[in-house]
Formats: sequence, C-alpha cells, structure tokens
Amino acid sequence: MLSRIRRTAVLATAAGLLALAPGASTAAAASSSRSQAPAITLSVGAHGVPRSLKQGQTIAMVVWYRQNSGLPMLADDFAVSMWNSAAPGNKPNKGVTVSWQSPVTGAWQKPTSVDDNGTWNWYPPLGGRQVVVPSNYWAHINVRITFSGSAYKGRWYINPEPACAYALIAKDGSQIAPPIHVSWPLYTFTLNR
Repeated sequence: MLSRIRRTAVLATAAGLLALAPGASTAAAASSSRSQAPAITLSVGAHGVPRSLKQGQTIAMVVWYRQNSGLPMLADDFAVSMWNSAAPGNKPNKGVTVSWQSPVTGAWQKPTSVDDNGTWNWYPPLGGRQVVVPSNYWAHINVRITFSGSAYKGRWYINPEPACAYALIAKDGSQIAPPIHVSWPLYTFTLNR
C-alpha cells in the first residue's frame, strides 16, 4: 500500500514538472484540435447460438450492434470469426459455410472473403446503397452458419464482429473514423455427429 502511494506521488510530481516545460501547453492544444471526432462505443450482442448442434444443421444468428457517437455510422465490413481447437492448424473453415442477409436489400450474400484462420467477411457492395446506422439505434444483421458432415466436431467459439470497418458521417457529409471502443462477445457451442 505504501509503495503504491509513493509511486502515485512521484508520478504526480513528474506530471507537474512536465507541464512547466516549454511548449507543453502548445502540444496539448494541438493534440486537442486534432481529435475533433467524437469517441465511439460500439455495443454488440447476438442471439440464436444454441448450446449444441449436429453436423448438417444451421445456426440462424442475429447480431445486434449500436454506436453512440451522435453521428450516423457507415458500416463497411461485417465479420464472423470462428474456431475449434480440434481443427488442425489453419483449417477451421472445413465443412463450414456462412452467409449474411443484407440489411439494405434483404438478399442473402456469400462471404466477400474468407481467411484460413476462420474469419468470414462480408463487405456491402460499393456503388449501391450502403449500410448507414443512426447513433443510439440498435441495428442488426442476420447470419446463417451451416456445419456439414465434414466440419470438425467438438467445442466451437463464435465471435460476431459487425461494423469492423466503419466511418462516421459528419454534418458536412465528410467521413471520419475516430477510435472505437468495443468488447466483442464470444459464444460457444458443441458440434456433435
């Protein structure tokens, strides 16, 4: 306890001395002028993940997300990361298919990209209507995940990641991308034969 108090006193003294250094107030003012974009917190949740599933079945998951920036958000990338510790090396994708229902058109979409580590991404097509979410609005995207007979059995982990790429739309129409604070949820289930 005493060492924590001493450490706090030393840090406070050092901070006070740094504030007296020439140019310290100028640097602080320049830093605050660069950070004009509001901070974002992205809240994420999902439902529809069962405790267990059999090979050949499909998970119909609804992923909910909300941001609180005060500005509309353009969501450019939706992802689902999944892994199974029984899968050897970089082969968690074996026997798994994923599709997203576009919030704009309602049509089911195949992944735009799939990596060997078990992340399936869908990017809304450029040039069409984009996914724009108002501030403090709970938006959602529907995801279907099918496990064929060749998918690895055992414990699976699912991490839904809506709006992995995003931009806020400022009042003048420009796009800004400030830092985002998010805790991605993690869901588990068991895949049986």
